[in-house]
Amino acid sequence: MKNPFTKSQILLLLFFTFHFSMICIKSFREYSAMKVIESWIHPLRNVSEYYTEMAVLQADYSFFSPNISPDFLVSIKVQDLKGRCKDASFKFSNTEVEKRFHTCVLALSNLPPDLQDIMVKSWAARTLDLHPDAAQITVKIERNKIPEMSKFAQGKRNKPEKMLEVVFQTAEPTISLSQP
Repeated sequence: MKNPFTKSQILLLLFFTFHFSMICIKSFREYSAMKVIESWIHPLRNVSEYYTEMAVLQADYSFFSPNISPDFLVSIKVQDLKGRCKDASFKFSNTEVEKRFHTCVLALSNLPPDLQDIMVKSWAARTLDLHPDAAQITVKIERNKIPEMSKFAQGKRNKPEKMLEVVFQTAEPTISLSQP
């Protein structure tokens, strides 16, 4: 019997099956059934994580969905020499730029601490350019912890979890870093 599919159709079907499987593993990773499957085939999670990073699927689709809150929240506070504080968080010209920034912050969470420091220092340097009177700049990154639907129905609400807080003393020549 002759095979009804061409080689390219078979390859396309295999790729689609692999791609869909990687998305499913990433999407359902928190369910108990998936955790059991991953315990049997632990390298599968590593392959899924690597593949979704390379295919830019790691942001849980928030980049492509309107009005989805970001996975991480970034705030920048500036304090002048008189002790007055103001919010200096980045303002974005449009939602696409904001989504790209949040995708960068998501990638930042996967970097080694040394590279995280470099990124955060570049944000503080940009803030100092915009606020040359700053005596202290505080950059804080929090993970947006959204409760499960059942807990939300019981009244539990979003509670951000501090991931990184860096304080830059610009009035003194030293920079102090604090990380939880």
